[in-house]
Amino acid sequence: MQHTGGNQHNNENAYLPGEWQVFPDTGLLIKAGHQIQAEPKVMSVLEWLLQAGGRLVTRDELIEKVWAHVVVNDEVLTFALNDRGLSG
Repeated sequence: MQHTGGNQHNNENAYLPGEWQVFPDTGLLIKAGHQIQAEPKVMSVLEWLLQAGGRLVTRDELIEKVWAHVVVNDEVLTFALNDRGLSG
């Protein structure tokens, strides 16, 4: 996966996993010209997974890193990983 330092979307950082363009600063995902807007926590989960670079990431690690200092259960993470957190 490639990570860029700038693009046409306000010079924000972009990740390029496969055919996707992922823009964490705006929550935008683009594939073949189709744009999807991700909710902030959904994008935080996706960005953490992308930063892991293929390393196995546990549910506990995701909850600790994305929801730091907030008590949440597995259901919250499951929601973030499902497409219900995406619109487009």
